[in-house]
This record gives sequence, C-alpha cells and structure tokens, in this order.
Amino acid sequence: MQFLIVVSIHYLSKRAMRKIELKELRQNIDFDIDYFFCCASFEERCFSIAQYLDVTRIKNSIVCYNEDQVNSFKGHELKLQEILKASQNLITIRLNSDKPLSTAEALLKELTAIEKIETKRIVVDITTFTHEALLILFRLLSSKKIPSSNITFLYNNASDYAVNEIENSEKWLTVGVKEIRSVIGYSGFMSPLKKNLLIVLVGFEPERTKKLIDNYEPHAISLGVGNDYCADISSAIETNKQKHRELVQQYPNTFTFEFSVLEPSEAAEALKKEIKKFPNYNIIIAPMNNKISTIGAALLALDNTELQLCYVPARYYNTDGYSTPGSKCYIFEI
Repeated sequence: MQFLIVVSIHYLSKRAMRKIELKELRQNIDFDIDYFFCCASFEERCFSIAQYLDVTRIKNSIVCYNEDQVNSFKGHELKLQEILKASQNLITIRLNSDKPLSTAEALLKELTAIEKIETKRIVVDITTFTHEALLILFRLLSSKKIPSSNITFLYNNASDYAVNEIENSEKWLTVGVKEIRSVIGYSGFMSPLKKNLLIVLVGFEPERTKKLIDNYEPHAISLGVGNDYCADISSAIETNKQKHRELVQQYPNTFTFEFSVLEPSEAAEALKKEIKKFPNYNIIIAPMNNKISTIGAALLALDNTELQLCYVPARYYNTDGYSTPGSKCYIFEI
C-alpha cells in the first residue's frame, strides 16, 4: 500500500483551542457534519462526545473498533452505534491493534470512497482511538488536501485514571509489551552513520517506556513531561510527574523537557526545540501521553519526514478501571 502525502500544514500558525463543558457541545458544533469519525473502546469515554452531539445533523457516522479487543468492550460498541443511529448513515470499520497494515487499509478504503472529500465537513473524536490508529488516520486525512477549517477534532478529558486502585503508587493502565514498531506513514529516515535520539512524551506507563529504551539502546534519551494536564484532579498531574521522575532516576544521563498536552502546536514546538539540541541525530519519537500531544507529534513529523514515530502496544490493559470520563470537551482545528 502506498501513501500519497501532500502536506500543507503550518502548525506554528496556531488556531485557538476551545475548552467547553460537554453539555455545551451542540452549541459549539452547530453545523452539519458530513463525516463523524469515532472509535469504540472499553473506556466509557468512547461515547462521551457522541451523546452530546446533535446526531440528526450527521450525514455519515463512522464507528471504528479494534476487532481483536472487542471482547473487552462491555457492549460499548453497541451503545455507541445506538447513540449514532439517528444519523443518516451508520458505517462501521474494523481495525486491528495487532495488524496496523489492516488498520491503515481499512481507513484508506473508507476515505478513498468519499467523493470530493476536500469539500466535506469532517469531525473526529480522537478520545479513544489507539495512538497508532489515530496517527494513521491523521496522516491519511492530511494527504487529502482538505482545508484545515473543514476538519474539527474533539477530545473528552478523563476525570481520573486507574480508578480501581486507591493509592497513586498502585495505579496502572497497562501491563506488558507486545512489540515495538514504527507507525505506518511515519517511518522516517534512519541513517546508520548517525547516532540515535529517542524522545518519549511520558505518560502513566513507565514499563512500556523502559522496554522502548532498552530495545532501542539509543545514544541519547530525552523524556518529556507534560506542563499542564487535561484531567480534572491534581492527583493525575502528580502521578504523571512521579512516573517521569522515576524514569529519569533509572536513566541518569537522560535529558528532560516540558511539553503541552493541551495545545498540539505547542507540543510540536516543544519537540522541535528539543530536537535542535541534537544535530545530526536520527530522531525517534514515542508519543505516549494523551491524544492531543500525539497530534502534536504527528504535526512535527509531517513537517519533517526524517523523523520516525514509534508505537508500543501493550499486552494487557486495565479494562476494569482504565479511566472515568471528564466533563470537558476540547475542540480544535489544525
């Protein structure tokens, strides 16, 4: 499968991020939607946004789901489809978190079938796509010459994570690592004559980060920590910082920096500044924080195709208590 990439994204000309209450979503998304993309998940957040949209104004609702994980969804995919059934057309796309090429092909097939896609108004709920599927979808959308004002991204924050654990030190989201792979469409260019820099946007999963570092054995490591956070409670901020501190202590020669998890353009700019400190290095970026900062990493990779983005799929997820939905919605265009 080949990707024709025509990129005209200038992330430095930032559009304002809007943060609203979910209950205000209808007033803010007050236009007809040609295509609404979302993804079913074991997280209840997968239908947080859909249930507050005016579904009757959606022409085509596209519900994605990872067929290899559906047994853990607790019927959420059915509830999501029920919420969206009032749209004019309901489409489901089977993805597979173990087969990224199948995921890319399924998304490409659907986008290719959209006639005059550059004229369509598209809304994407990025909340519960896997990081990898989101990056692939973003890459494909970026190749379609769609005006940036025609694509709106929505994100529902979490009010808490690992809610089935009381102590912050015991909170966990995933266990184990299946493999480490570059993301389709973001393979970059790795010169054997250059040293490797691994940059990680650190999240709540230090085990995956450690596996990543040990696998790549990079010449330099830079671990980014969020300087703001989408969660409604301060414990989430402290948990993230604590995980970051533990990693820095384990890898004492590590470089550190801060990045935004609330503004994609600012996350991209923070990464760009960090990369400038390492001229003539191969650059590998692992966006392992929230989906907003993941879009930031994608923006930078579109602007600099030598960068490689990588993904570390987990073996097990905390499906019983991964997160609880927050009350906010973040709205942005690129």
